[in-house]
Amino acid sequence: MIDYFRTPGVFLYDVTEGDEPFHVSKSLGTKIRNFVADGALDWVMDETPGRPKRGDDSEWRSMLLSHVTEFSLAVDAYKQDLGIRIQTSEI
Repeated sequence: MIDYFRTPGVFLYDVTEGDEPFHVSKSLGTKIRNFVADGALDWVMDETPGRPKRGDDSEWRSMLLSHVTEFSLAVDAYKQDLGIRIQTSEI
């Protein structure tokens, strides 16, 4: 989603109610959009210049690449749980 908001000309509507592959609540989408606009999430992206390097970065990367399926399943489960938590907190 950070990459999405880094693209010029994108709309909040697309990730909250539109046809994008992911949907989030309007409040979460707004927060992420604002953080990206302020540069507060630049550290998340690998290609960001000046990003602090960690000593275990290459080990982390190789672990992820060797367990792609497990990582993907964990991300999907987290996204489902996060969606439920967001909806519950908005109610």
